[in-house]
Amino acid sequence: MRIRAFQEIRSSIHIPKEFKEICVALSELRNTLTLSTLYILSMYFSGYFCLNCSYINLLFAEFISQSQKFITRPDYQITLQLYHELTETVTSMDNFLCYSTFINVLADMIGVFWACYVLVFEAQDDWQQQLYFLIAIIVYSAWLLMIMLPGSVVNQNVEVAKGAILSCPGWYPNHYNELKTCVRTKFKQKKATLTLWKIYYINKSLLISSLGSLVTYGILFGTLGTVQNSGDVDVYNASKESS
Repeated sequence: MRIRAFQEIRSSIHIPKEFKEICVALSELRNTLTLSTLYILSMYFSGYFCLNCSYINLLFAEFISQSQKFITRPDYQITLQLYHELTETVTSMDNFLCYSTFINVLADMIGVFWACYVLVFEAQDDWQQQLYFLIAIIVYSAWLLMIMLPGSVVNQNVEVAKGAILSCPGWYPNHYNELKTCVRTKFKQKKATLTLWKIYYINKSLLISSLGSLVTYGILFGTLGTVQNSGDVDVYNASKESS
């Protein structure tokens, strides 16, 4: 694709001969800067999101592992306060990053699809392009997994911690009615989850569905490309016979 664009510039009759190589160099510089900027932004965001999720997962893992010890404590307010602070952290993170997360996941999926398409249909005779797009597939897939997997683990830990809190009234029989009312009004209906633009709930099934969609569209485009190529061959043969 890049080589084809350069060939079109060099063969263009609208560009003076002395400026053609300059246009090729400027086009190459533009492509390099654009790709470098996109790669750096995606890399930093994926790393930032992954580190935040890892930190939150550590906090939830500690809370879940220590939840049984909270039963022996007479002050149940500490348990509720810890859970409230953890869920508020998740909610704040989702409010701040849900749109950016959606854009990055969408861009990574488009990048994987685009790289796979070019690798299969466009770069069959160029080993350098094959290597480049193979690396692009690996990089885009890694960035996608750096967002989806830690995010799904956070949501899973939130559900486990919520289950522990919902069973909290049974831990303190003397405060059962008070705790039941508190848990029902403050925590039962509250959803603290990481989402993609408040639309998609991040979990592993969403990742599998996304990969399935990529495979489906890949098969569709491959089929359309095969049909189009066979149609072009038929037209070429018909024109050759008529001549």
